[in-house]
Amino acid sequence: MRPREAKSEPAAGKGAAGWRRRRALWAAGVALALWRGPAGARAEEDYAEGMLDRAAALAAARTATAEAFPDAESVLVDALRRVRYEADGRYTEWYEEYVRILTEEGRRGYETLSSHFTIPYQRGPEDCRITLVELVKPDGRTQRVDVAAASRVMIDPSSMGQNIYNPNDRVLQVGVAGLEPGDVLHYVFFDRIVQPRMRDTWSDWIVLEGERPILRCAVEIDAPRERPLSRILLRDEVPGTVTAAREERGERIVYRWEARQVPRLFPEPDMPPPHTVAQRLLVSTIPDWPTVSRWYWGLSEPHYETTPEMRAKVAELTAGLEDRRRRIEALFRFVAQEVRYLGITVEAEAPGYEPHDVKDTFEARHGVCRDKAALLAALLRLAGFEAFPALIQVGPRRDPEVPLPYFNHAIAAVREPGGEYLLMDPTDETARRLLPSYLGHRSYLVATPEGEELRTSPVEPAAEHLLRIETTGRLTPAGRLIAETRLHFEGINDNAYRGGFARWKPEERRQFFEAAAMSVLPGARLHALELEPADLMDVSQPLRARLSYEAEDALVAGGRTAAVTLPLFGTQLGMANLVIGQTGLKQRKYPLLTEMACGVSERVALALPAELATPAELPEGQPVDSSNLLWTIAWGLTNGQLTAAADFQVRTVEFAPDEYRHLKETLARVEQDLRKLPLLAPAAPRGGDGGRAETAAADARVLEERASFEVRDAGSWTEERRVRKEILTYAGKKQNGEIKIPFNPAWEDVELAEATVTGADGRPLWARIQTADSMHPFFTSSAGVFCHIPDADPVQWIVEAPLHASGTFSTPRMPAEPLHFSLSASSASFGAFAVAAMGRLGSTANIQNPAYQALGLPDGRFFRLGREGFIVLDFGLFLVDVPGVELTAVFDPSRQSARVRAQVAEDVEAFGKPVCLATILVGDDPASHVYVGAKHKASHEAGIDSRDHRLPGDTAESVVLDLIAELNADDAVDGILVQLP
Repeated sequence: MRPREAKSEPAAGKGAAGWRRRRALWAAGVALALWRGPAGARAEEDYAEGMLDRAAALAAARTATAEAFPDAESVLVDALRRVRYEADGRYTEWYEEYVRILTEEGRRGYETLSSHFTIPYQRGPEDCRITLVELVKPDGRTQRVDVAAASRVMIDPSSMGQNIYNPNDRVLQVGVAGLEPGDVLHYVFFDRIVQPRMRDTWSDWIVLEGERPILRCAVEIDAPRERPLSRILLRDEVPGTVTAAREERGERIVYRWEARQVPRLFPEPDMPPPHTVAQRLLVSTIPDWPTVSRWYWGLSEPHYETTPEMRAKVAELTAGLEDRRRRIEALFRFVAQEVRYLGITVEAEAPGYEPHDVKDTFEARHGVCRDKAALLAALLRLAGFEAFPALIQVGPRRDPEVPLPYFNHAIAAVREPGGEYLLMDPTDETARRLLPSYLGHRSYLVATPEGEELRTSPVEPAAEHLLRIETTGRLTPAGRLIAETRLHFEGINDNAYRGGFARWKPEERRQFFEAAAMSVLPGARLHALELEPADLMDVSQPLRARLSYEAEDALVAGGRTAAVTLPLFGTQLGMANLVIGQTGLKQRKYPLLTEMACGVSERVALALPAELATPAELPEGQPVDSSNLLWTIAWGLTNGQLTAAADFQVRTVEFAPDEYRHLKETLARVEQDLRKLPLLAPAAPRGGDGGRAETAAADARVLEERASFEVRDAGSWTEERRVRKEILTYAGKKQNGEIKIPFNPAWEDVELAEATVTGADGRPLWARIQTADSMHPFFTSSAGVFCHIPDADPVQWIVEAPLHASGTFSTPRMPAEPLHFSLSASSASFGAFAVAAMGRLGSTANIQNPAYQALGLPDGRFFRLGREGFIVLDFGLFLVDVPGVELTAVFDPSRQSARVRAQVAEDVEAFGKPVCLATILVGDDPASHVYVGAKHKASHEAGIDSRDHRLPGDTAESVVLDLIAELNADDAVDGILVQLP
């Protein structure tokens, strides 16, 4: 399994999308990712039955057990790659591997072996073969796969999602039937390259570390003395695992490397593609980068013949434009917007690199990246500029020490008067900038007749890629916020959001902003949305949005202070929130890629009612200003206007592991600052009646509120708050019939220590319920019953009320007479089960819902109440003893799960034929991989066969639908699960 995507693809892909596809396929492929370079003629050795010592390999495989490698899905036991190249760059390659399968996940990774080839580099299946596939069972039996019967050759569909169709891009696949955990899989691949990409050179990139442990693997390169390897580099070495040797044999030189006992690599979120940071060997016969530059110049230049129509178009586009930059931008916009990104790639010389004739691209008005780059360069030349095609690597930078002709994108470059280059990527039709920010800090090579060195593209400052947010509004005395927010999308924010808005329907745009408003202010209602310009494809005009909305309860009043929730949209919108990626790891081994520098700048100004225009306390932010990050936030209150100013910038495109710790600390500060709320001091009551006359129209008033804080350390504290309220009206009773304490269980614990309800005559109206564990407060009042366990998942008991969000204490209406409960229950978490039952006092609830029965709850014996009511159990189950009331429902999740699975297994066995579940997973979302893996594990335990199909994240919808149709037509498949994260 040597997916071609493990190395940098030719410049046929659409920038970052192609790179993500390669990263996903590498993760699903093998640790020893073996690339093709160029190769050899003359009489060929035949290693169709293998090159390695079979007995030694199988002996080593017996040591590769799940106990020895508990974190591995499979183990590379032994492998050998043998390459022989000739002076003209042609070569042959044999690759043999023994791999021990340890788990079901490991088995799924090898149920299909694939080898990719492209015509004319290879002529067809005769130059790309899988010659041997066999399984060695744990008892020593050998099961050989009929390769001819199990193989198929098909057009590689991986680029179709990018509007690229290459009928000469093929993939050979062999299905491995009968593979099981515990087996040793042994296979042999053969490749012959008859037309090298870059003639008279040979180069390669060989990965010697990956997502499976390596016991031993060897690389042997047989080179002609007249063209030896001129550059050799072992990068990111795992100390002590690789040895090297060189031997001269007549007119040949044999280079050999051997890796032993290489631990597995553990991928991290948003890291560079593993093959670019793993231990890897780079080898090349190319003397320097200018040689590669001249090669691509010579490959492209014959296609630059222009026509009178092209000259006329240049004159039309630049008419009246004297400014150099404006003339360049006019030609850039024409190619970006008027030439569609689409192409059929059937080049004869260097597929993936060689552009079509620029006159054909101009006439057809479509092409892939190299075609559009070539056309732009040709038009710029007609306008008098020194313009050239350029190759760029979308992804981690190239190792400058070893020249390689492998890039995955093509752009255009104009030589500036000072000798620097102005880079342009006309691929994206909605681009406003010449070079998108995600192409900053990338390796690029300009193709010129004299040759250029490898360069690094500049990183544009974050200040040029901001989402600017301006909010104005007013707060009513009742706490209603009425506001308008204007968003100005700059740089990458314009490019990214404009493309999405242009594709969405108006209703989808409204839903997007409505969801953002509700995330900032729960319950917010969006009244109006305006996007500018009206023609979103008019990139000469900046992208802007205006939102009008309102929200209740933006003011939380209590005692002598009131807290205000400000509408800070910067936490929800802007590319800065996306590029940070996943930062859940405490520390990292590999860099965190952000790919672009960008930020959010937000300003809020709210007019306050006169009675709230005095600050009680304004929070203080914890500013950060470093070379990588900026964070500031400040609140103010002047002339009855509450203001906030927040700025967040990601100033780098990559965080090294030591810089990641600083990022985590900064994000913690940001999170703490955003939880802070400005406190206002309501105007003091006047008169001699204690303020009662002032509150005649109120429904309730706060008699007393005290708060005390105990600071434990720099990041944690304990708050104790006591509140006394007087209920004045029936509406006040309704409003205060619930106690709600919002909190986030991820970083907060909440405990209700005491609660009382006293009548106007001073008589207590509540009953305290004792608990088995004093840490688990649980009581009832005339208002209701509520409970929460801080050290377990959120738990709620709600009587005659809907289920509230997790983390909320609720006291809905209860029977007037007090009920006494004693609580004894497990605090174990066993999943998000919600069980509801309804009963009538004096009777027994009858649970007939199949969902409840599936959980093992016995019919007719759940609970009894004296009057009608609901009990809802969320994330847990308690045993409750009410005097005179019997409860017999006991839920053991592990036992019930095993019972259900056993029943399913019996049903499957009695079905009369095998049952099969097929899954289709698109993309490399880690959570989706875990989810789908769990489905396969559960299927296996229940006796259900399963098939796993993995597709790259940029797979076209038509490809997925074709696969679904194929599975639907397969009588052996009984169910299909499609996972599209």
